Amino acid sequence: MPGFTTISMFPRMWAASGVDYPALLAIMVETALARGVGLR
Repeated sequence: MPGFTTISMFPRMWAASGVDYPALLAIMVETALARGVGLR
């Protein structure tokens, strides 16, 4: 995914707060799925 790699600032910010890259991706996918089709 362009602009969203393990060296990008967004994942690094989350890592600093204790959320690793795989967990961050899981959170993002779960959040997207919970929003429902109409909001995507």
